[in-house]
Amino acid sequence: MGLPLALTGPDLSGTTRTGALRGHSWAGKLSAGKLKAFHLAGMTGSFKHAAHLLCITPSAVSARVRSLESDLGVRLFKRGIRKLTLTEAGAEYIREVEATFANLEMATRELRSRFGAGLPAR
Repeated sequence: MGLPLALTGPDLSGTTRTGALRGHSWAGKLSAGKLKAFHLAGMTGSFKHAAHLLCITPSAVSARVRSLESDLGVRLFKRGIRKLTLTEAGAEYIREVEATFANLEMATRELRSRFGAGLPAR
């Protein structure tokens, strides 16, 4: 059973919305940026390496991960000097995040292959 994820983002008016997810206690808190920072930090074992891949600072990665941990109410990493390891909860959650990203990528490929010719390239 997967854990619920709500990816939020600005709509065309610039306001943030979550659509049908509004009734959930976690709706509006999770973002793709936080999840990507967590995923890359977990996969590389380093805020520095994750930051390099995201083209942001290590402190920005750390802040996103801390914010995600706060949103979830769960510690995802054990932090040590130059060492970052997933907690048991973090290891479980990263599998769910990976599966969600894989599903989103597959859905995006399918959408593009079926409907991608509808808009001219920019």
